[in-house]
Amino acid sequence: MYYVCKPSKIQIYVNIGRKTMAQIKALTGCDIIINGGLFDGAFKPCCWLKVDGKILHTEAWHRPGYGWDNNVLVYDRSENITKYRNYIQCVELPNNLNEKPSYPSEIGGRRGRTAIGVRADGQVVVWCTSDGAYALTPEQLQVEMRNLGCASALMLDGGGSCQCVMPTGQITSSRIVQNFICIWIAKEQTPTCTYGTKTDCQYRPPCGYCAKQYKMCPLIGA
Repeated sequence: MYYVCKPSKIQIYVNIGRKTMAQIKALTGCDIIINGGLFDGAFKPCCWLKVDGKILHTEAWHRPGYGWDNNVLVYDRSENITKYRNYIQCVELPNNLNEKPSYPSEIGGRRGRTAIGVRADGQVVVWCTSDGAYALTPEQLQVEMRNLGCASALMLDGGGSCQCVMPTGQITSSRIVQNFICIWIAKEQTPTCTYGTKTDCQYRPPCGYCAKQYKMCPLIGA
């Protein structure tokens, strides 16, 4: 599933207490929560990460990611991490489909995928699917985010880490992940489904309100 919104606030939640996604959503009161970046067996982040002014992880090489202070995501390389109060980096999904994502082989293949992207108008796109029928390769995810209008996008942790709560539905996992991205929606953007029977919508992937499977749902800004 995916969702498009104008955020009023975006926060990285570092899961020191190893809470469940439901517990963190209840604690923060956010409208949207998705799993964040990659982490290792020691429960430490594996990609560039900065939260509330504190750099939690760096790498020997620099890549693009998202930096922000409150609610506007800026696509910028990790060399500039000091410019932002918050920064997250994982696998770049280039807007140019002739440029393929670069990632370790162990996170390739078809599996559940979580991603975040930004459209040219500044709206944020969040994507989350679980393993199974909607599993994707990174290259397929790149195409999906591009088709949703993203000018930039990042693939986050995937597979068993994929979990989310959106206004249109949720995906759960038993895995406790190291960090989450929490989003508060500008309240004037909160949608109301016009397809009351949940059988009339003809858009894909399912937004959570209906069982049909077409391309883009007008309810969520596509």
